[in-house]
Amino acid sequence: MRLANLVSVFLSISLLSPLLMADDDSDRARILLERGQIISIDHLLANIRQHGDWQILELELDEYHDRLIYEVELLDQQGTVHKLNYDAKTGQELTRH
Repeated sequence: MRLANLVSVFLSISLLSPLLMADDDSDRARILLERGQIISIDHLLANIRQHGDWQILELELDEYHDRLIYEVELLDQQGTVHKLNYDAKTGQELTRH
């Protein structure tokens, strides 16, 4: 199953930064993207595709110690769930659980 063709992508964006006064999480994410503080989901997906055609189970944008992180849960072809973290500004993979 190709990642680009997946229909069941669940995106959950949660930001904890009190500095942004947007109405909801999607507004906050849009503002961060427009300011160049995070990469786009399309850019992130290009990085994720390097692992293969894994299905995205969950994608969140969180803030830890003043650093924005994309947390991604993926399902591989063998049924194993992988939890990956990416720096939301650079797209660099940080850790794998």
